[in-house]
Amino acid sequence: MALQPLQRDELIRSLWGRPMLVLVLSIAIGGLLWVVEEKNHRTQYRLELEVTAEQSGKRLSDWAEDRMNLSRFLAERWDDEYVDDLYRYTQDAAEFVERFPGFKALNWMDSAGVIRVVVPMEGNESVLNVDLSKSAFPEVRNALLRAKESGRPTRTPAFINLIQGGRGFATYFPVFDGEGNHTGFINAVFRVNEFVETCLARIQGVDEFRLALREDNGVLVYPIDAEEDYLQTEEAISVAVNVIDQTWELSLAPAPALIHARTFDPHHLILPFAIGVGLLLAALERILAQRNRALLLSQAQYHKLFQDAPIGYFSVKPDGIIEKVNRVAAALTGCSREAISGKDIFDFFPDDGNVRDTVRQQFEQVRNGEPIRVEETQMLRENGPPFWVMASVEGVYNADQALTLFRLTIRDVSERKEAEEARSCLAAAVEQAEEGFVITSASGTIQYVNPAFNESGIGAEGSLTQQRLGDVFQAAGVPEHVVAPLREAIDRGQRWQGTYALSRGRGKTKRAVATLSPLRDDSGKLSTFVLLQRDVTHEDELQSQLLQARKMEAIGRLAGGIAHDFNNILQSLLGYASLGRKQREDPVAVEHCLIEIERAGNRAAELIAQILAFGRRTDEPDQLLWLREIINEVRDLLQGALPENINFDVSTESPQYPIVGDATQIHQILMNLASNAQHAMSDSGGLLKIDSRAVTVSEGGTDNLEGLAPGEYMCLSVEDSGAGMSDEIRQRVFEPYFTTREGGQGSGLGLAMVHGLVNQHGGTVQVESAPGEGTTFLIYFPVVHHGKTETVTDLKTDGGGAMDHQEPSPNKLRVLYVDDEVQIVDSMSRLLIHAGFEVVGHASSVDALACFQGNPEAFDVLVTDLSMPDMNGIDLAKAIHSQRSNLPVILCSGYSDTFDSEIEDNRQTIKTYLVKPVTAATLRAAIEDACVRKA
Repeated sequence: MALQPLQRDELIRSLWGRPMLVLVLSIAIGGLLWVVEEKNHRTQYRLELEVTAEQSGKRLSDWAEDRMNLSRFLAERWDDEYVDDLYRYTQDAAEFVERFPGFKALNWMDSAGVIRVVVPMEGNESVLNVDLSKSAFPEVRNALLRAKESGRPTRTPAFINLIQGGRGFATYFPVFDGEGNHTGFINAVFRVNEFVETCLARIQGVDEFRLALREDNGVLVYPIDAEEDYLQTEEAISVAVNVIDQTWELSLAPAPALIHARTFDPHHLILPFAIGVGLLLAALERILAQRNRALLLSQAQYHKLFQDAPIGYFSVKPDGIIEKVNRVAAALTGCSREAISGKDIFDFFPDDGNVRDTVRQQFEQVRNGEPIRVEETQMLRENGPPFWVMASVEGVYNADQALTLFRLTIRDVSERKEAEEARSCLAAAVEQAEEGFVITSASGTIQYVNPAFNESGIGAEGSLTQQRLGDVFQAAGVPEHVVAPLREAIDRGQRWQGTYALSRGRGKTKRAVATLSPLRDDSGKLSTFVLLQRDVTHEDELQSQLLQARKMEAIGRLAGGIAHDFNNILQSLLGYASLGRKQREDPVAVEHCLIEIERAGNRAAELIAQILAFGRRTDEPDQLLWLREIINEVRDLLQGALPENINFDVSTESPQYPIVGDATQIHQILMNLASNAQHAMSDSGGLLKIDSRAVTVSEGGTDNLEGLAPGEYMCLSVEDSGAGMSDEIRQRVFEPYFTTREGGQGSGLGLAMVHGLVNQHGGTVQVESAPGEGTTFLIYFPVVHHGKTETVTDLKTDGGGAMDHQEPSPNKLRVLYVDDEVQIVDSMSRLLIHAGFEVVGHASSVDALACFQGNPEAFDVLVTDLSMPDMNGIDLAKAIHSQRSNLPVILCSGYSDTFDSEIEDNRQTIKTYLVKPVTAATLRAAIEDACVRKA
């Protein structure tokens, strides 16, 4: 049966039409899907390229801006800090090069364009002292000229062949002094590849693209080795990147591997569509969903980058109205993002000090074509004080190059500004302080001194930087016993304190106290030393006056004991004199009386010497001392002054070592402690014990005493068996004006003075006491391991026997003897004649001078008293020397404090000085020695 035409057509349609229709529809749907997919790919590629290009360009711009901020930091401090301290500039620049990657060098150039300081030196030696104003590259010369004329940072193109090798670019940040004079440049040098690669290393996904940079003239500068047609593809994205004062064109295209990975083959759709429209449609829906999701994610990432950036962003309309801000900008201004939108941007800048007008000018300059403006300024915070920001203004343009938006970027730099102000304040305080201030390295090399230290007498001869602190002190005449512990403290990284004298000119000196303190970094490593020197001349003078008053007070307390001793001596003198007269017929008895009279006289002389030494003010330098000798001297004074109910015990049998100090001050220490001990035992009596012994303080040992560095010390202890003290009193015992005595019986300064004197000797004092158990004061003085140096050049009374026991002088030396006491002239003349000298004696200095002028060659030596009416001994010696300069002069005195400086000034005239009373043997030896030295 033949088929009807209608049926045949229906069969044809069912057998061929639908499959063909499905096939056609499948192909059509596949083609449509391919077109959509390709569009999505290209959209994603384009968006990723745009975001990555913008991000890379912003990163490069910010990277260059940050490096210029470092150059600005160095430039702004050049006139105040670095111009006289290139070493400090080298340190700061080296730290920046190390901490901020990308720098090849960070140099200092003078105003002529000559590189004077290279940082770092390694690898850059060839650029030192190179004159860039004569560079073979006109681009270099033009950049220098632009920076100098505009006062703003400039750069060279990035295709310059660097002196150090390789291709790159250099920046020049002009430096001006306080008067606006151009003084030089901060010169930063970058290799292009290193600059770009270190900058973009942290941008996620940038390695999936190819990137190229070209200068304004189209020269390819990155990558250096690429061909000129590098990235010449229709898929490339180009953006302008502002780098310093010139623009780079940044081109970005996907890498071949990325293109290959993302290429979608349309033939892959034929089989899925042939298998089934449903499966193909489901697969297509999934693919579309995935692509849309990727697109939305990319947009969300871009939005997050804007909102969560660590700096503040303002999008500002051309009329100054804020369009939108990110989270940081809102937080800095203290407003919500909704509240800040629609406000005038200039309302957020202070309307005083021309701040707002300056910001307006920046916006206008960008409107007029400048690519970017970066300034430090102040902004307003709602309900808060103004704060400092680094503000960057740039323009956003449409395809017609019409300005559509201002983009304002701000960074909060308040903490840095506050730190700079604090540093400036600290620097001014150190510079203007009256105390000397020194900073050294960990090895003791001086890095900084303030003017007060230079004016103190140590640094008057020139700059002290780069010199060793110990050598500077030694050159200034500070004694070795002060300098040696200073050097040892530096070697050990320990604290040190010392007192020393410095010259003030015209023969005057001043006293200074210095403290050296070690400073350590966060890891505990020693980094620097700081020395603070203070002039204590006036304080020492006041303390000396106070000490003198206390000495007189102590002598007053000892007056009873001294009177007792003198009465005993006088009783002995008078008794033996009377006995000698009555027994003058018996030579043996007379000889015995005379010997005892002489012994009593020597005892009186020793007592007088002790009293004078105790009451004398002294400005002599510290000397080597033995505590045993000082204790014995004080014992002689105390034995007659202590009440009978107090026993006195002195023990100095243990090994003794010398210390450096002032004997008179140590006398005062002992007398004050003995006075306190006497008061503590005044009611019931007891035992006063004084002892000295050597002790060793070890490093970190159990015997390490608080406040004492490891070493050897002499311990002076004063112990009493009195009532003792409570802990509360013991902790306050060294406070000035603190006393437990009833009103009017004590000043409360005695133990405070003891504490001060011990500290001046580099020692420490400790108290051990408990109620009912007595009190012990322990004083530790540093030991000096040197042989004792004899500093006494004068002849002293030696306590020798009478002249009559010695042989007569073999030479008939002629002596002119002068003293205002007739008895002294008579007795000493007789003794000298008995010893074989020819003597002419006078009780008047005027008569003695007239006698000498009558026959100047009649005498071999002049022996004269110091204190005499009409003409003292020094004036007499000077008058005689004016006529005969080679005549030896021997000066005698019982108390010479008033004339100490005058005696010292006339040492050429006065050959020998003797302290009264002078024994016959001492006088004879002095005369013969003076005449021998004359011969």
